[in-house]
Amino acid sequence: MSDTDSTHAGYSENSPAPVSKSAILEAAICCFEKFGYFETTYADIAANAGLKVKDVTSIFPTKDEVLAEYITTYEDDLRMQLEGHEDPDATQLEQIYYICKTSLIFLRTHKVITAIWFEFYRHNVAKVVLRRFFGQIKARLAKLVREGIEQGTIKKKNEQDVVEAIIALVEGTLIISRLEESTDFEQRFDNSWAIMEEGLRA
Repeated sequence: MSDTDSTHAGYSENSPAPVSKSAILEAAICCFEKFGYFETTYADIAANAGLKVKDVTSIFPTKDEVLAEYITTYEDDLRMQLEGHEDPDATQLEQIYYICKTSLIFLRTHKVITAIWFEFYRHNVAKVVLRRFFGQIKARLAKLVREGIEQGTIKKKNEQDVVEAIIALVEGTLIISRLEESTDFEQRFDNSWAIMEEGLRA
């Protein structure tokens, strides 16, 4: 059964409507949330948007492009949040903590992103498909870690190892909180961060 051949129960082809990129995107995200990324078909997206499959593929030739468009939108939102609260007087470790905590809350708040990310994580391709989303976080962390090491506020360690360990802490908190459906993810992160910070502080 191909992406273009079938729809899930509950969806049916509607009458033709003007092709709208935003409508297709909204319909696709609705389907991703309901069925999962891998199980969503083009027919599902088209039916949800009230379009024909060819209308959808003319705008988004692949589902990856739909996902990329969606992630890009939220990349901008997250970047504005991070840039809007930059504190030049904060230490590198304080800034790293803020970036991680803000990103974690952002991902938990935007449940569709988290659901899609979690689905890909289980299929071992999360870092490939969502590389750009986590890329901006990694870039900010790498800069701060480098500055901290140079200024002597962070212990001399391999910069890449430190960044990967910090990202792993955020990802781990996100995974556990989703698996357990817990609401104390912020406190869980704070407790783990306190231990990591102690190991990083020069």
